[in-house]
Amino acid sequence: MKTSHTCPKCSSRRFLVMGEFLLPDQQSSNGTAPMPAFTVKTGRTAGPSDRELVGHFETWVCAACGFTEWYAGGLHSLALQRASGRVRYFDADAVEG
Repeated sequence: MKTSHTCPKCSSRRFLVMGEFLLPDQQSSNGTAPMPAFTVKTGRTAGPSDRELVGHFETWVCAACGFTEWYAGGLHSLALQRASGRVRYFDADAVEG
């Protein structure tokens, strides 16, 4: 929808766009924080502080039928080739072997 400006489900061309999808901040009663695209281990310390929140999500919602597309952004600090664990980097153009 972001590039075609047409809903693939109902063909509508009207959308609700949230540039950075926000979640309630767990540390504040009235704050918000961006929903991270990834949570990765930093390897700097042990425990919960050993995690880094990377990126954010942009949402495009069809105003007619509610179909939603999510787009990850702000991934420039994520070292894709070194991704491991739950985050896996896949390059379909890479030579096998």
